[in-house]
Amino acid sequence: MSTRRGPPEPLVAGYSGPLGRRLLRVRRGCRHARDSCRAVLRRRIGSTRTFPLDPSDMRLAYGYQQVLLTVLVVAALSGLGMRLFATELFRALVSRDLLLVVGFNASISAGGVVTGLAARRYWRWSRRASVRFTALVRATSETRRL
Repeated sequence: MSTRRGPPEPLVAGYSGPLGRRLLRVRRGCRHARDSCRAVLRRRIGSTRTFPLDPSDMRLAYGYQQVLLTVLVVAALSGLGMRLFATELFRALVSRDLLLVVGFNASISAGGVVTGLAARRYWRWSRRASVRFTALVRATSETRRL
């Protein structure tokens, strides 16, 4: 037997006819997107704790969430500031042509995406490598005990 995820959709007052069915489909899609985002956040962030954070979690008392949000805002603002500075430096030293400035900004974006993907790939590789290395160390230490 399947379980129902959310409350049942009302079938009265504006939900009859083709427009009502379309609204219901959009509503279901929004609910599905919200549930999938929550699942992703639970997997990524809440793997060691509940998400949303449990009020009894002591990290809340230490301001963990506030520090994390502050760091994210400062990083975003500093990145935006550096990008604006680099664009103005490009305009002052190289060219004021709009097409070249847009191309420069596109290349900065592409470089950031490539760097982020490379860092993610390296992070995953290094974690797997550390697991393999730990397993190798354990295996060699067990053979030496014999």
